[in-house]
Amino acid sequence: MSEARFGRALLLSGLALFLASATGGCLGGSLSRSEIAETPVALLYWDAEEGRRRLEMLGMAEDKKTPYARRNGVADLGRVKDLTGSGSQGNADIRYPGRVVLLNPRTLEITEVPQAPPGARPLSWSEGHEKLMISTNRVDGKHRLYEVEIETGEVRSVTGRRKNYIAGAFGPDRSVAYASVDIDRQGILEGVIWAGDGRSRAVPVATDVLVRHIDYAPDGSSIAYVPRPQGSSQRYFVQTQAPTPGSKPVVLGPGEEPVYSPDSQWIVYTMPSGPKGRETKLLRARVDGSGRTPIGRAVRSEKSPAVSPDGNFVIYVSKHNGLDRLFVKRFDGSGDRLLFDKGAVAWPVW
Repeated sequence: MSEARFGRALLLSGLALFLASATGGCLGGSLSRSEIAETPVALLYWDAEEGRRRLEMLGMAEDKKTPYARRNGVADLGRVKDLTGSGSQGNADIRYPGRVVLLNPRTLEITEVPQAPPGARPLSWSEGHEKLMISTNRVDGKHRLYEVEIETGEVRSVTGRRKNYIAGAFGPDRSVAYASVDIDRQGILEGVIWAGDGRSRAVPVATDVLVRHIDYAPDGSSIAYVPRPQGSSQRYFVQTQAPTPGSKPVVLGPGEEPVYSPDSQWIVYTMPSGPKGRETKLLRARVDGSGRTPIGRAVRSEKSPAVSPDGNFVIYVSKHNGLDRLFVKRFDGSGDRLLFDKGAVAWPVW
């Protein structure tokens, strides 16, 4: 090759590398926050200092963790704590509970939801984002579900008072689905999934099932959840079923934390990956289990997904500089980037 041709080739190669770096070097180009609608993300938030101190306490608790006693009542009470997220991290959450905030994903402004008690877990938005469902045990010691009217600040109970209610979701036209867990007189756990249309009392649609997370299809056709395995099995499977008594569940495949896309055609969830399954990655599948595919090439462990109301983006939580931060990518997996790193976050709901 002549010196002139070699020089032109070198110039073109350098230009290509520059363009690749300018676009983030990822499929579909970099993702700008200006692409994202300003519909707020509800999440649990700690500032950077709180997040680090909480992480230190969690590390100390993990070092001292001991198995629950192997007898009815004690062991099952331990499982209730695990389901509600108040097990070994209980002391850290009491000292540094975090607060529910609304994050503008375009401007990154945060607005506190003062009606939500410290440490409350955001669960679901109603249609139009008028109401936010939260879970908390700060009112009377038991886990309850409440809805917060964002515009007026009014708070209403979603569930009754006899059981622990740890997961729930709004469906269309005031419908709701939620999961309860309690210990019977023999000390055995009882788990039930309930559904109601918002006008009449909720009815059981699944029994003998323990779940920590539930979602409701925006078109009202089904609910998605992951039963906690009984016995020694540690495999988790995403299931869907119609929100009616007697309906049969459909198993989509192994995974956790399922959430529907706005058109109710897809379910986004996490699946174990990496050595010994200690990390998780985001996948999506159609509601019948077909079309299963990763959402981009995971370069970090991904958990707690939520889909944007327009269906164009997925947010998730992953470690960055030692704390759980909020990341975003397009629904096709391109444009993966850090979105918010001004503190630690958990349980995003979009």
